[in-house]
Order: sequence, then structure tokens, then C-alpha cells
Amino acid sequence: VYNQNRLAWGECCIWCTFPTRSEWHKPDILTKIINAATGIDFGGFEEALKIGERIWNVEKAFNVREGFDRRHDTLPERFLKEPIPSGPSAGQIFELEPLLNEYYQARGWDVATGLPTRAKLEELDLKDIADELEKMGRLGG
Repeated sequence: VYNQNRLAWGECCIWCTFPTRSEWHKPDILTKIINAATGIDFGGFEEALKIGERIWNVEKAFNVREGFDRRHDTLPERFLKEPIPSGPSAGQIFELEPLLNEYYQARGWDVATGLPTRAKLEELDLKDIADELEKMGRLGG
């Protein structure tokens, strides 16, 4: 969750995170790049993380509005059925449900449905989105 929130900034600036230098991903450098690129002082790194969290929740809300729910948060079938062939985890198969539960809990979303909650959206100043999802019956409990 931390890395998703952190890297959401870079995605908004349309930079590719694969070939970029690792020092660009340090909190102080990342914040300076965003402030310089936009001409807006977004504050420090903690505020940057909060904005990244807002981005992820808006994206989730968009998908929820379009009908997505927990069933759609999955991995390729191969990961769920084929045992890992070698290494320390050899023979294991991904158990997706516990991972989803932990992820939704870390995000502040409803664990049973995968839908964002009013509490989380309002914490991020996204009350209008919470209201719209509630009207559609698509808000987590």
C-alpha cells in the first residue's frame, strides 16, 4: 500500500518507474520533483502519500461504479492453480483470499466486498464520491 501510494505521484507525472534512478524515489527528491513539475507546493512527503492514497481510492471508486467488486480483484489463473516450481516457496500455490483480506484492511476498504468505505473516502476528503457510491448501493460497510 505504501509503495502504491508513493508511486502514484510518478504515474501522474507520466514517468516510468522501471528505468528511473532509485534516488528519485527518495521522499525528499520525489516531493521536489512533483512540486517543480506542477508549480504547486504540495507540502512534504506525508502529504504526497495522502494524495497518492486519494488517487488509489478514486481509481477504485471508478471501477466500483462500473460494477467491479472483490470478484474482479484476482490474479492470473496460473498463479492460483500451478504450484511454484522452485525456490523457498516451491510447491506452494498463491492463496488469494487471505492476501485480499489483508490488502483491503490496509486500504480501509470493506473486507467482505472489496468496496471502499464511507469512513475511508471521507478521511480523504472524498465525501462526494462516497455519496455517489452510496446512491448506487456500491459503498462498503
